[in-house]
Amino acid sequence: MTGRGPKYSFDKETILRNIDESLRLMKTDHVDVLQLHGVIPADFPEGKWEETMEVMDQIRRQGKALHLGLTVCNKAPGMYGFPAGYGYHSILPFAADPRIEVI
Repeated sequence: MTGRGPKYSFDKETILRNIDESLRLMKTDHVDVLQLHGVIPADFPEGKWEETMEVMDQIRRQGKALHLGLTVCNKAPGMYGFPAGYGYHSILPFAADPRIEVI
């Protein structure tokens, strides 16, 4: 599954590959925050969100990330962060997940 543009992919293999590559490049064993950028709630088919969260939770349990987060992509390409353009209701399933921390 990909988000807006070729660099956004929330599948298990991509997330695992990206965190390991990032840790290697930064020469560290963990990051403070692992954050998915450009999440479009409607793009997650049934069960896909749980698969994504399982791999992120795995990364946290392994100590590679201390906290998990996400940014929401509004309907207009390139607009991030403020979920009102997409509707507050669309963020509720994500924010309700106890594995996600809201800032």
